[in-house]
Amino acid sequence: MKGDTISRKAIKEYIKLSDLTNKEKMALHIAINNIEAVDAEPVVRCEECKRYRDQEKHVFGGTCSWWNGLVDPEDYCSYGERMDAEEGSGKNEQ
Repeated sequence: MKGDTISRKAIKEYIKLSDLTNKEKMALHIAINNIEAVDAEPVVRCEECKRYRDQEKHVFGGTCSWWNGLVDPEDYCSYGERMDAEEGSGKNEQ
C-alpha cells in the first residue's frame, strides 16, 4: 500500500477528537510515544519529477534526463526533485 506510514501528530489529533475517556486517551498517547518510528523519507515518483518527460510512443512510460533513458512513471530514485506547480506535469514538455 502506497503511503502506509502515519503521522503521530495526526493520530494524536484523531484521538483528541474521539469519544474516548481521558484515561483511554492518555493510555493511547503513551503507547503511541513508545512505538518506534520508521526511518523513512517521502520519495518523488518519476511522474512527479522535474526530470521526467512522458513519451506516449513508449509503452514503458517516459524518459529521465538524469539517467538518460526510459523509466516507469511509478519508479523513483535518490535524485528525484519534485516539480513546482508552474513547471507542469512532465507531459511531453521538451
